[in-house]
Amino acid sequence: MISDVVIGASSGVPQININVPVFRDGKGACILTISITAASLNRLLHPADTPANWLLGVMDNNGRYVARAPRSEELIGELASDAWRSTAGKEGVFEFMSREGATIINANHRMVQTGWTVGVAINKGEFELGSKNTFQLGLAATVLSLLLSVVLSAGLSRRVAAAILTFRDNSAALLAGADSASLQTPALPELRDAWRSLRKAVNARNDHERSLHKKTEQLETLLDSAPIGIAYFDRQHRYVVVNSELAEINGISLEDHIGQTIEKLLPRNAIMVGPILDRVFSGAEVIRDLEIEGETPQRPGVTRYWLCGFFPVRDQMARVDLVGVWVVEITERKRVEEQNRLLMREVNHRSKNLLTIVQSIARQTARTQDTTAFISRFSERLASLAANQDLLIRNEWAVIDIAELVATQLAPFAEFIGTQISYAGGKVPIAANASQALGLALHELATNSLKYGALSVADGRVDIGWRSEGADFTMQWIERNGPAVVPPTRRGFGSTVLQAMLKMAVRAEVSLDFAAGGLIWRMRCPVVNLTED
Repeated sequence: MISDVVIGASSGVPQININVPVFRDGKGACILTISITAASLNRLLHPADTPANWLLGVMDNNGRYVARAPRSEELIGELASDAWRSTAGKEGVFEFMSREGATIINANHRMVQTGWTVGVAINKGEFELGSKNTFQLGLAATVLSLLLSVVLSAGLSRRVAAAILTFRDNSAALLAGADSASLQTPALPELRDAWRSLRKAVNARNDHERSLHKKTEQLETLLDSAPIGIAYFDRQHRYVVVNSELAEINGISLEDHIGQTIEKLLPRNAIMVGPILDRVFSGAEVIRDLEIEGETPQRPGVTRYWLCGFFPVRDQMARVDLVGVWVVEITERKRVEEQNRLLMREVNHRSKNLLTIVQSIARQTARTQDTTAFISRFSERLASLAANQDLLIRNEWAVIDIAELVATQLAPFAEFIGTQISYAGGKVPIAANASQALGLALHELATNSLKYGALSVADGRVDIGWRSEGADFTMQWIERNGPAVVPPTRRGFGSTVLQAMLKMAVRAEVSLDFAAGGLIWRMRCPVVNLTED
């Protein structure tokens, strides 16, 4: 778009503004404005061979002089004469009074690119001074003037338009990343200054973009390499940024996080997280080391635990724009902590059971009347009990065979093996975590049987068996011919060891049947859960 004559805001002189759209990747990136003073444009309209007695002028769409000869300095930017303005935009030859008060013959040409009117005029008196030939010569001059005006205006239009189009194309190429050394410097002086400024601005922009790109790459690398989950939320609780660690924790792809709310992706987790996000947005509070429990699509139905931190992310106006969250999964740590609590309770419980076992061993051994035999037998049984304790310590982190575990746990009851206790099963390796839980369960079953069950009477029997079929492992403890079984009236620690600990350690299904003939205990779990530590 080429403006009409305006007064420059900073220069205060008449000028023409040329506005050129610059495209980048097919979209408008900016508008380039080029200002040319009317005086500069006026100089272009003075060919060296123009007769001195001619009047030359260019009138814009508002009827103001863009160029004028003579009196250019006085008239540029001023309104043209009423007579010439009445012919604005019209092609042809017209007779009217000039600003100087002379009658003139004027030839008009309308410039297509701008709509401006170019006029070339001569005094009418010059046509009346000579003969017919002279008149014909004058008329020829008038026609020549018209043709000359057309040529001048068209040539000037093409020259300026071509320069501007070249400038536009070069500007677009420069903004797109082309080397400025390979692009043509504009021929017009007014464009050369603008080209230098644009080139300087583009170079500065490119340097800034390279620096920003490098920092962005470093940030993305840090985000993806971080061994903790990281996310940024907007005020609608939508994921704005998510790293791969958090995507893996949630079991949801990076792409499926972006733009979705936590309420939609993780509804159970959102119950606790949503109010915390609102709290940070409203108060710009930093929240550290907060434990959150929930579940994710990666392990549906399984309660998991995370240690989280929340912090505000501010914009340039210091307003909280986003809330950042870091996440570390502590499900395994919580499981170990809970197991340790159970183990500590078991230490206390087991010490009491040990005393009961020692008393029972002493009573049964005392049936022997020979003192020497009593001492020997009693010492052997105490040694077996100690060996049972040693196995748990020695194999805390090692894989052992389940038969070894059963034999060690039953060592304090060695006199019953083969008579009242029988056990059999295939080779099944188990890790420390499983051996501890299963060992405690066997110890609890044996202790209770000795105190209340089949091992407390002479005719009682205990059959222990296990097997591995495909992906499943099963084990059972069956008592027969014992005292009448009475189901417990409350759930004690023994039930916790027999059921809850195995469920937590190896995700086993456990059943207790208080049958009339004796207790029946069964467990089932995936074989792989026994070997994973």
